[in-house]
Amino acid sequence: MQRPEPHRGVALPIVLGVLLAMGVSMVSVWRELRMQWWTVRLSATQQASQIAMQALLNDAVRDLQSGQAFARHTRPAGCERGICKNLDTTGWGTTQWAQQLAGAIRFGEAAAVLDSPLALSSLKDARYWLEAWPYKLSQPVRGGPEPLTPATLYRITAWLPDTGGRSPRVVQALWFQDEGDPRPPPAAGQFTGWREVGE
Repeated sequence: MQRPEPHRGVALPIVLGVLLAMGVSMVSVWRELRMQWWTVRLSATQQASQIAMQALLNDAVRDLQSGQAFARHTRPAGCERGICKNLDTTGWGTTQWAQQLAGAIRFGEAAAVLDSPLALSSLKDARYWLEAWPYKLSQPVRGGPEPLTPATLYRITAWLPDTGGRSPRVVQALWFQDEGDPRPPPAAGQFTGWREVGE
């Protein structure tokens, strides 16, 4: 009777082991690629949201520096066509911010550019409103500018609506305007604060 050779029957376990190792490697690579794809997608969405928010704030500053913005509000309190007076937002949540949109102004509306590509696409439902606060020379904003003439501190509240890739965002930015600034409006003034109040 012939004895079996010792190396017989070893090939099948080796092949199965190699296939198992390859399968684990392929699953690992697939998971890594999928994770990178989601990371890139999230990063692109956040970048697009940030660019849209900056465009909305710039539109609000242009409205502010036109000199006509506060003439649109004729009541002593509340919001009208993007201008708010005596508005207390302490403790507001996303629902309250959404309710405030009735008195806000659309991106491009004040500058009459509602037919611009941004106003027709990513910012078509974006809104903002402005509030003016007297800037007391005796109580300057910490880390902010120190004007030599009367100045005003404006709070710009910008709302980006919910889209398929992002949730609603509410940002409040402080814009400082020195009334004695000799520079023309596009250069006069500066942002002195930025706060995300809802996302």
